[in-house]
Amino acid sequence: MGIGHHGEIIQGYFDAGGTPAGECYGLVTLPCPDLISEAWVEQVDQAPGVVGEMRGHAKAKAAAIATLEAFDATRMGLRLRILSTIPVGHGFGSSSADVVATIRAVCALLEVAITPHELARFAVAAEIAADPIMFEEPVLFAQRVGLVIEELGPSLPQLQVLGFYSAPDSRGVDTIARPPIQYSSEERRAFTLLRSQLAAAVRDGDAAGLGRVASASAEISNRHLVVQQLDDFLEVAATVGAAGLQVAHSGDIAGLLFDGADPGVTRRIGRAKQLLARCGVGATWLFSPDNAVGGDGSLPAMVGNARQMMRSGS
Repeated sequence: MGIGHHGEIIQGYFDAGGTPAGECYGLVTLPCPDLISEAWVEQVDQAPGVVGEMRGHAKAKAAAIATLEAFDATRMGLRLRILSTIPVGHGFGSSSADVVATIRAVCALLEVAITPHELARFAVAAEIAADPIMFEEPVLFAQRVGLVIEELGPSLPQLQVLGFYSAPDSRGVDTIARPPIQYSSEERRAFTLLRSQLAAAVRDGDAAGLGRVASASAEISNRHLVVQQLDDFLEVAATVGAAGLQVAHSGDIAGLLFDGADPGVTRRIGRAKQLLARCGVGATWLFSPDNAVGGDGSLPAMVGNARQMMRSGS
């Protein structure tokens, strides 16, 4: 299984220390465990390495073949089936979830163990840039290298997230087709500072500190991938006392971040829904990144070029 995410808390350009990657693109994603992709594989008597029934899942097919090659099992033929609840092309990490679920399923069939770090490298090889959903703990991840730049801590601060589409008429974003952002030297210096602030927020369980980092990263991203109403959404966050605003840096979803330990969080979220509606936002959804608190059982609407919603066992 692979889970989706809700865009990024931060995405930019970072120093990877003494690693071969040097300075590189990196991100910290916001897990959305309500969105899942599940994969099943079975051995078939076909030509070696051929993966059947793969319409629309080219990256997952590549991941399956690469996993067979890595474990010297290329003489095996596979049939792969994927069921997912994750909309495509909006920043939910649908392809990474498919790829991670597929690699895990192939490894289970082969009865071999794989570490999250190995899985990360396989995933990047399959899809050029991957999200770090294979890690249970928050990490700053070099999405085009498959490398953990920094382990931030055991868990994010306690959060509730009110998600929404930042562009209700959007047809989605082709993330791979977009060239990597060329950040300015000033923006790179800003990311260095935000990185240290995020690490402190995770260490201290500081939802407000994390929210400030997310808002600042969203504002930098807005210079390169414009969210038309970003200022309005930031004003909503300030008005209702949200911890901050996060956006998908290569998509069209956004989320108001709330301190899950705040006794007034339900009232704040209700007010936020009213103000977002005045901004033209339609449906919203509420979730907790660790499924510990909050959430109303809702899922993002399947809009744009989203796949058909399917659940395990259907």
